[in-house]
Amino acid sequence: MSETECARIAGAGANSASPHARSVLARALHHRARVWTVIASALLVGCIIPPSLSVDVQDAGIDSPPSITSVRSDLLELVEPGPYQFPTAPNAQNSTVNLTLLDTDVDDALFVRIFVNYTVSAPTAPRSTCSAVATGVAVRTTTCSLAALCLPTDPTDNPLMEIVVFDREPLDVGTPTFKAIPAGGQSTTRTYTLICTNEHT
Repeated sequence: MSETECARIAGAGANSASPHARSVLARALHHRARVWTVIASALLVGCIIPPSLSVDVQDAGIDSPPSITSVRSDLLELVEPGPYQFPTAPNAQNSTVNLTLLDTDVDDALFVRIFVNYTVSAPTAPRSTCSAVATGVAVRTTTCSLAALCLPTDPTDNPLMEIVVFDREPLDVGTPTFKAIPAGGQSTTRTYTLICTNEHT
C-alpha cells in the first residue's frame, strides 16, 4: 500500500470525528482528538508491503528435460523417421554421429545411449554410449561411435535406431532395463529406421 493510500485511509478515520461545542476549549480538545485519531488509524491500518511476485525468482526444485536439437552423421542432418544407411560391423570403424543437445539445467551432465530394436519385453544393451559434461551453458555437443550400430546378426527388415538422452546416468539395475535412471531424472528420444549395408566407410 502506498504512502498516499495510507494517508487517505488515516484521513478518512479523522473525518469521522463528531463535532464538539463551539468553544475554545472544545476546539482544542477536538483538535487533539483528531491528532490522536490520525495516529491511531495509521497504527491500526499500517502500510503492508505485498510479497514480491517477481518471475526472476524461480523454483530451484523444478528440473527441465533435456532435448536433442541436432543429429548429424557425415555432415548429413538426420530427420526422423529416416531411413538412413549405415555400414555393418566390422566395416564401420570410422562411423560416428554428432549430437547437439539442450538442457537448461546447466549443472546436469547428459548421458547418451543408442539402441537398436529395443523393446521392454526384449531389452537389448546399447550399441553405443557417450556423454556431454556440464559446461555451465545450456547447449552441449558430443560425438558417439556407430562402429557397432549395425551387426551381421541384425534383421534385414529395417531395424530401428533409438537415440536416448538422459539427464541422470542410467542405472545398472532397474526397470526398464538399460534405461532406468534415478528418481527425478528425465530423458528424450529420437528414432530412425536403419538400412544396414556391407559397404566400407
